[in-house]
Amino acid sequence: MRDTAKINRITGMSVQERQDALRWYARQTEEFRVNLMTNRFRLFCDLKAKQVDKDLALLEYAALCLVLKSEGFFAEKRYRSKKVLADSEIQLLRKRRTEKAQAIQLRTRKRGQVMERLAKKWGVVVELRENGLSFRDIAVYLKENHQLKVSCGYLHEKFVEWEKKE
Repeated sequence: MRDTAKINRITGMSVQERQDALRWYARQTEEFRVNLMTNRFRLFCDLKAKQVDKDLALLEYAALCLVLKSEGFFAEKRYRSKKVLADSEIQLLRKRRTEKAQAIQLRTRKRGQVMERLAKKWGVVVELRENGLSFRDIAVYLKENHQLKVSCGYLHEKFVEWEKKE
């Protein structure tokens, strides 16, 4: 905990920013990483001279974070956040979002309709269950004889929920 506070103070980066920077570092090319490590060593020597705290592992890690901060991680992050999308990409994103929202609305509407129809047939479900039929068999029966397509898991869930109320 104390080490985290020291690293925060030295680097000026939060824990999440450091984790993101290390992930970014792992995606870079080998040559770029070697170049970063040479810069890290120079920065480590500077930190070692300036810092009163002589915890070398902590200073090494802080130097690596500072090099990542100065060598392009935040610049690339800013670029990606300000990246301009073409009109066709924006329209495609809007279309996907509206389709997803419509699908969610349709599912919730359909669930409500199924639950209403199941409530009307609940006496049949309870009677079949008392006769020893499984929820899978009851679901097949409802589909064939009452044109009500319900999964056996949904039947079980509603059975437990509604029978506890009684």
